[in-house]
Amino acid sequence: MSLLTKITLVLIGVIGLFALANHGIQQMVFFERFEQLEEGLAKADINRVKEAIHEEVDDMQSLARGWAEWDALFKFVENSDPAFVLENLSPARLSNQGIDLLFIVGPTQDETLAAKGDDEGTLTSLQGFLPVLWSRIQDNTSEVKVEMQLFPREFFAPGHPLAATAFNGRCRSGVLMTERGPIIVASHPIRRSNSDGQDHGAIIMGRFLDSTLSQTLSDQTKVSFKAIQADGRKELPEDVDALLPAITSSTEPILRPESDGVLNIYAAFNDIRERPEIILHAEIPRDIYATGSVALQSGLLSTITGGAVLLLVLLGLMKHIVLGPLSRLTKHTQWIGANEDFRAKINMQRDDEIGTLAGEFDGMMEQLEDARSAYVETARAAGMSQVATGILHNVGNVLSSVNVAAEMVNQQLTDMSVGDLEKLTQIIDEYTGDLASFVKDDARGQHLQPFLSALSGQLTTQRNVALKEVAGLARGVEHICDLVKSQQSYAVSNDLREPTNLAELIDEATRISDQALFADESLKVERIYDDVPDIRVDRHRVLEILVNLVTNARQAMTEITPRSLTLRLFREQDTVCIQVQDTGKGLLEDQLTQVFTAGYTTKSSGMGYGLHSSANAATEINGKLTAASDGPGTGATFTLKIPSTTVQSQAPAKS
Repeated sequence: MSLLTKITLVLIGVIGLFALANHGIQQMVFFERFEQLEEGLAKADINRVKEAIHEEVDDMQSLARGWAEWDALFKFVENSDPAFVLENLSPARLSNQGIDLLFIVGPTQDETLAAKGDDEGTLTSLQGFLPVLWSRIQDNTSEVKVEMQLFPREFFAPGHPLAATAFNGRCRSGVLMTERGPIIVASHPIRRSNSDGQDHGAIIMGRFLDSTLSQTLSDQTKVSFKAIQADGRKELPEDVDALLPAITSSTEPILRPESDGVLNIYAAFNDIRERPEIILHAEIPRDIYATGSVALQSGLLSTITGGAVLLLVLLGLMKHIVLGPLSRLTKHTQWIGANEDFRAKINMQRDDEIGTLAGEFDGMMEQLEDARSAYVETARAAGMSQVATGILHNVGNVLSSVNVAAEMVNQQLTDMSVGDLEKLTQIIDEYTGDLASFVKDDARGQHLQPFLSALSGQLTTQRNVALKEVAGLARGVEHICDLVKSQQSYAVSNDLREPTNLAELIDEATRISDQALFADESLKVERIYDDVPDIRVDRHRVLEILVNLVTNARQAMTEITPRSLTLRLFREQDTVCIQVQDTGKGLLEDQLTQVFTAGYTTKSSGMGYGLHSSANAATEINGKLTAASDGPGTGATFTLKIPSTTVQSQAPAKS
């Protein structure tokens, strides 16, 4: 598989993961808001239905008050004039006013009357009962005379929920459950319009909460609903029966979504006795849910489209900037290896790293040709043709090694196979018995490590990492010149101190540890960073210490569950402190100082060098590294202290 293919797959994977992560975040954050909005609107709808029913109750109460304070009705209670009934209590007038039930009851009776029934002559006391002076119950669903248990035609018993109005003069209103369904009722004591005199009985009015009234309320509230009687007189729908305990015990509406884009909402409505015997059921279209789904899908499609465009642009740039020049360099190297014409130049005019590599390669090939000519001339002059032949053979081997390395880079970039890796494996297998001699003496062995380094770098990065691999190839070619010249050059690095953000350095150490040990999804990492300004310190030394500490902490929790890593940054008097705390196997008291000794380790596969070198590095930057633990199984805490005299004051912000 070529490097181009691998880079393409990596970019596709990254873009895909980004799209999925972005979609997941949007679904968790925004889609939840859509659902909350939808639920809030649904609850508002059902509450609006409740308010509409309450308004109907209030309207019925107002209507009853108007009738009860009518002087003509007061006189009718006194004289029972039939003309009042004919003029004012016709079915048409009651229907126009929306009255399905009207009862006019007189004052309480204090006499004893003969009871009606089979046993004539039996006397029954009616003391406290309210006589019904006139009544009418209209039901559009039935043509026969309507009778209901809660509304007897002759007398209202004292315990009737509406009879108390005639006794204490208090108005009552609400919803009563009857065998014909719920009815909105209101009672009001009958009195003169000027409130002169005592109350004279009561008037009871009602309106059935039937499908007609429900449709009227649905039109008013813009919410299609059903009022379901839940007092046991009628069989409940299956969905309502299953949710009845939850509905009647909850003060909030119950929401249940359906798969067909409908949100069912249930709410209890109390009757006149404050019992939840009416269930309001509404089906709300899930338009907001559908809108949110479309928005999320559009966002995902937009992300994928943008990622695809970015992928094409990056691949085009990679091919133009890196892959094409490397392919040309590889073919040129192969041609030199086949023809042994070291004077041929690639003449790649570029001002970047690849151009530098090509120029250095041309220069080294020219030096190599000069060296070969010198060797041949020396052999002829000294009569050492055999030695010259051997030298040329070695040079040829070196060139073959370079050619193999260049060909391997080319195959990684352009071919669809891993043939170079297989060839390299075969070479190593061939010298397994004497690998050290092969690496030391054989020209191909001397180029093994740079080639592997360059190849691995190309497989994990894009343009910059690809250029690093090219740089690795340049270092490999440079070994040819080193072999001819018989000299080595060494670079000496200085201890550089620079302003460093310690919080970013801690995160960088964590990232490097993740790359070395692979990311652990079950590991909980907690970062507690105080506001500490940048300090001037050798960041490479500090990074080396932090990588060792984080790696050791993670290795100490290999067999521990759960695993938690806490990273702290704070100031303590004259020092800046960095703490790495784990929940691993912990340390004994005598191990708190031994862990910094060279060769001492608590790991079966450890070498005992990491913490020792970290302690030395801390000393070199005038700091100190300490360990603390409460014992085995309690974890350990390592603290790096750096003198705060190195802390720089932050420059004032520019206006």
